[in-house]
Amino acid sequence: MIVTLANCKKYLGITDTSKDDVIRMLIPAVENDYLLIRGKAFNLTDDSDEGTDYPENSEVIASEMIAFKLNSRLTSGIKSEHIGSYSYSKDEKLLNGYPLSIVGLIERFQGIR
Repeated sequence: MIVTLANCKKYLGITDTSKDDVIRMLIPAVENDYLLIRGKAFNLTDDSDEGTDYPENSEVIASEMIAFKLNSRLTSGIKSEHIGSYSYSKDEKLLNGYPLSIVGLIERFQGIR
């Protein structure tokens, strides 16, 4: 697995267990999405996760992908919303369900290794 629950929570600054089940569910989905976006399988040196040669910073990128999924669950698809003095807009382009700012970090690893 690219990122562990503990490291993802540490990176995201989550100190309680309220989101643990959701993060556990998202980890394999994010790993699959990462592979699809990357377009190249990870190098496997043996049958264990410890033997997988992940690109540098992949754990941070996977944590960013999880953060995006956690934060966009309730607002997915909203482009603009106004309620009284409250206003929300979402105009960032998405690729494979993630912002280009995250996907761009993955794409730079294509063809390397």
